[in-house]
Amino acid sequence: MPLKVKHMVTKSRPKKTRKTGSATRKHPSTKIKKAVKKKAPVKKLIKNKKPTAKAKPVKKKLTIKKRAKAKESKVEEVPKKKYPLKHLYSFVRSIAGTEGLKVVKSMGDGATDEFIGEQTELKVSEIRHLLNQLHNNGIVEYSREKNMTTGWFTYTWKFNMDRTMKNLLIVKAKKKENLLNTLLEEKTTQFYSCRDACTRFCFDDAVDLKFRCECGKKLYYRDNVEHIKEMEEELNSINAVLELTPP
Repeated sequence: MPLKVKHMVTKSRPKKTRKTGSATRKHPSTKIKKAVKKKAPVKKLIKNKKPTAKAKPVKKKLTIKKRAKAKESKVEEVPKKKYPLKHLYSFVRSIAGTEGLKVVKSMGDGATDEFIGEQTELKVSEIRHLLNQLHNNGIVEYSREKNMTTGWFTYTWKFNMDRTMKNLLIVKAKKKENLLNTLLEEKTTQFYSCRDACTRFCFDDAVDLKFRCECGKKLYYRDNVEHIKEMEEELNSINAVLELTPP
């Protein structure tokens, strides 16, 4: 007789669960797996993102000379002061004489050697000598242009009033200093001289000479009040010129 074979049916085990209180939870391993499967790439959302500022160009440090030039360019041009010509002309005459003053007056806004010669009727050699003398004292200035066909330079001369006034003020300031020292000596010293006024001697020198002049005549006291007045008037005229400041 054939044997009857019993087929054994295997039942699937129920999934383990943990009891926590009244509620039941699945095994943590299953929860992690599901979380991993469902995990999606996270996109970072930036709210109100500000636009990136452009990098500012680095400023180069300026040298002292460039800073000075920048300041000069920013400063507004001040209108030049008009000086009395009599002070300038007297200074020119003291440097180059009357002929030099003629040369300066004939320049106008600019003149060549030939034009100055026509105006003053002086020789070209004399004019060039006077121009060099005036230029060395800062009274005149020149500009030159080259003729491309001949290769010769043409010099145009001009009266520089600003520089002339500055030089005049420097000379007057030195003269004022010397005049003040002399004036102080005149006011505080007694002077003696002979009738012919050969030489003036102070009191100590007159005592040493036994009140006898070098010419042999007797020395007398000399009142210098008038001389002091002349010096004070000259000092006032110098102060009037020094009040004129260059632009």
